[in-house]
This record gives sequence, C-alpha cells and structure tokens, in this order.
Amino acid sequence: GLPLIAITSDAGSDLAQAAGCLLRLPLVAEADPAIPAPTTSALMMLALGDALAAALWHGRRFSADDFSRLHPSGRLGAALARVGDLLNGLPPAPQVALEASLREIAEAITRGGLGCALVTDPDTAANTVTGLITDGDLRRALLRDPPRAGEAGVLARDIMTRDPLTLDAGQSAAAALALMEQRQISQLVITGHGEPESGSAREHGPTILHLQRLLRAQVA
Repeated sequence: GLPLIAITSDAGSDLAQAAGCLLRLPLVAEADPAIPAPTTSALMMLALGDALAAALWHGRRFSADDFSRLHPSGRLGAALARVGDLLNGLPPAPQVALEASLREIAEAITRGGLGCALVTDPDTAANTVTGLITDGDLRRALLRDPPRAGEAGVLARDIMTRDPLTLDAGQSAAAALALMEQRQISQLVITGHGEPESGSAREHGPTILHLQRLLRAQVA
C-alpha cells in the first residue's frame, strides 16, 4: 500500500502508531488556554507544511519556469512569465523612417495605439531600430517650434530618443516592470527571440511592451 506519514504531537495516538513515518510536533499550549482553539498548533502545522513543500521543490528541481507554466493565471505566475509570452497575438510595433515627418509620426503612433513608434534605419539589412518617439516627444516638438514643425522641417531623427532602452523577450515580466519603474518609463523596446512560445518577438522583430500590458496581466 501507500506509505503513511503522520504529523502529530501525540506519539501514542492511533494515527502515529499506524504511520510508517512520524513527524512529531512539540506539545505546547495554545495561545489562550481558556479557549482551546488551534492557534499555536496551527502555526506549527503551517511552518512544517511550508518546510516540506520547500524540500520537495528543491528535491525535484522545481523552477520558476515550472511555476509559471502550471499557474499562468495567478499573480505569481504572471510575474514569472516571460516578456515574449505577453506579446503573443499583438501586432508589430508601429515604425517610421529616420526622415519621417511629424505628420507621419503622428499617424504611426495613432495607428499603433501604444503611445510611441520605433524609428528604423531602412539602409540596414535588418531595419535596425535606431530610436524611439513617444507622443510626448511629438507634442514637445510641436510646441517648441510650431512654424518649423508645420513646414515639415522637423523629422523623426530630430526628436527621437537614440538607442532606446531594450529588453530581451526571454526576460521575465517582473524584470520588465522593475526596469520601467526604475527608469520611470511606460514603454520598453523588446528584442531577441526569447523562448519558443514568444511568437511576437520571433516573428515580427523588435516590438513595444507597454506598462498597461503588464498591469492587465497582473504583473505587480
């Protein structure tokens, strides 16, 4: 039959005698002797249960990836998910050329719905990302020099953030959130292939992870 492990403070009990392995707890009084409700004993059981669980996951080499795979909908599972997993099913990030006008930039940002657009260099083989333009950059350009902006004198290369902060698709969602909070930004450029299931980064190349995507996934 199956082995029986008993957890009790009474070594002489029927349960303890029937068990093949006895985990004996110390016999101590409850928090309030006048009310024999389980308090101290409940805490001891909880501590021993946690110790057994920790021993099992170390013994079986249970990893954060395993936890995320088995508990994808919970908060811990979401925090342990890979960035690429959160991008599955999303369209590629909007892109503009270095010589794009403010109108073209505004259209791209509006179309993408992410509050930003990637600036790419068409002269490179992989359409390399050279910058990032947010809707805030666009507004500041319009307010700083309205006549020049209206005459298409301001281009993407003039207002973009060069070499924007990037993160590989294989990194955890929690790492992405921590980086956004540290740098006080709401968008990250995601690069790399990440894990096989991270289809968005693999198929479309660099894309954008927005803070709202992390919050909707309950990564916090």
